[in-house]
Amino acid sequence: MVQSASRQDPRLVVLGSGTGVPVGGRRPAGHLVLYAGRGLLLDLGPGAWHAASRYVRFQRIDYVLLSHPHLDHCLDTLTLLFTMSLVPRQRPGPTVMASRETLRQVEHWVRSTPGLSMDLVPIRPLNAGERVSLWDGVELTTGAVAHVAGSLAYRIDFPDGASLTYSGDTTWCLTLVQLAYRTTVLLLECAHRHPSSPHLWPESAAVLARWAEAEQTLLTHFYPDALTPAFRQQCRRFFSTPFVLTRDGATYPIRSRPTAIEPSSRVGEQVGR
Repeated sequence: MVQSASRQDPRLVVLGSGTGVPVGGRRPAGHLVLYAGRGLLLDLGPGAWHAASRYVRFQRIDYVLLSHPHLDHCLDTLTLLFTMSLVPRQRPGPTVMASRETLRQVEHWVRSTPGLSMDLVPIRPLNAGERVSLWDGVELTTGAVAHVAGSLAYRIDFPDGASLTYSGDTTWCLTLVQLAYRTTVLLLECAHRHPSSPHLWPESAAVLARWAEAEQTLLTHFYPDALTPAFRQQCRRFFSTPFVLTRDGATYPIRSRPTAIEPSSRVGEQVGR
């Protein structure tokens, strides 16, 4: 059943907080931003396209932002294109936006799949440091991150001052700190319990969130070693700012920064819920 997405306030739905390794019922990467009855997808790992339809009709999804060309982040772009090939369309499908490196990889897969074409949806190549207008008053800013060639992070700024910054996959890098500076919601990968390039772990994620002065950090993209009590304890130890371990199907508001910063005495209280 499609849930109402008519509220003006932006919110984030976690479609997939996992990886390419099946564990704990967590899908690979996929996140849905809902705003004023419209939808935007941050990554499109396997299963994310259909999962989004629980929250918004696919015809109301306007944008798909792909962070980098790994299967667990963008393979369902083929499912999107297959949908567009099957249904009558009165308007273009969602605009797929990504680096040229990511788009080349997706196009390679598409060319190997009968009946599919990149022409089924609008395509918008992105460069690092680019600003793009999305919906009325909503702005997208891109930033390069340290993972693989063509990896991009995304910041979405809303008219009321709320903002969401999505890291995609990355290890610690100053460009992400700069992009996410004073964001109200930082959607941050934290893939492993121990240092593991090119990903983040609790200590490096906590430092990045602190340097960025993020209002709240939502951790995502967990490999099996990150779904343990020891991992949660590490997060509590290192984070001095509010954070949550996300779960599939959970919805999080994207709010503007309060005028008075409240004490962080509740840091980590939602971890593991």
